[in-house]
Amino acid sequence: GMYCLGFPKILNDNEPEKGKIICVRASRDRSFFAAVYDRAVSIWYHRPHVSLVSYVRGDESVDEYGQNQDVAWRPDGFMLAVVTTKSRVIFYNLQLTDREIYASNPVKGCRISEDTPSIGNIPEVTLEQSCVVSLLGGLSCISSRREELVVASGMGMLCRVCWDGLVDGQLSLQVHAIPFTADPQRVRAVPLASSAGLYLSAIDYCSKLGGFAFVLNNGRGGLLISTTMGFDPKHVKGIWARGVTNAACLAVNQRYGLIAFGCESGDVLLYTLDDLTGSLLHSHSMSLSPQQYPGFFISRSNSYVWDLLCLLARRWCTFWSSSLHVVDT
Repeated sequence: GMYCLGFPKILNDNEPEKGKIICVRASRDRSFFAAVYDRAVSIWYHRPHVSLVSYVRGDESVDEYGQNQDVAWRPDGFMLAVVTTKSRVIFYNLQLTDREIYASNPVKGCRISEDTPSIGNIPEVTLEQSCVVSLLGGLSCISSRREELVVASGMGMLCRVCWDGLVDGQLSLQVHAIPFTADPQRVRAVPLASSAGLYLSAIDYCSKLGGFAFVLNNGRGGLLISTTMGFDPKHVKGIWARGVTNAACLAVNQRYGLIAFGCESGDVLLYTLDDLTGSLLHSHSMSLSPQQYPGFFISRSNSYVWDLLCLLARRWCTFWSSSLHVVDT
């Protein structure tokens, strides 16, 4: 069985001017996490959970650029990019100041349990908007890869954007041009026979796998890989995750190279890449019982619920991987 340590914590960040919460994303080193709302971005310290700073956009900004939709962190954790409902990418700079808003001062004679997390000094941070980039096609999701961003649009386009706001049109890629296969060793990858109206609804880069885990708006999911370091559009191909037909969102475990697909049925399907065949193998699954959670389902509109489920999925990934267990289903 699996045993999770601790209990879920409710963080009080209910400020009406921020709007509805959209998603929660952690920085690569997990020192910070960003809570994204309709019209605001809040930065939290991870451990302990302390609210550091919030950037709330005014009515004029929301009218011109649209509401927030998704966010990606720069690998170094000092910049964020937020996509909006009006095809904008808003860049924010996060800077540390010399001040500290919290300092741990152990009380003499107070015995601290070995299970108590180490709490260091928490710095003060500032969050400032740096620039805004306009793209076409209605943006659906965003992911960070090394020193660039990959932004997916509702027109089936994958745009490459640098962190300074420059768009590299020559490296853009259309979904209909990508060849797909479920078995790279036996079946040749070919473009989709019918790709009209298809686009990527979720995408996340996995450095361990060297590619982008993705979900299409038709519910299918898989992994985009390339034979070149620069992810040249001519050398990109897609590997289908067999059995994924109604996915709504995803998450990746960077440490173990596992992809978790959240399905509309409430199931979470986890896959890993077979180094020998290049196929995605179903590792294990987790399901929410209809008896205990009647009527529950995962959708693209409640992805913040999925973020919480992914925490549990990642714990499960770590458990199985560290225990060297493989569930064959």
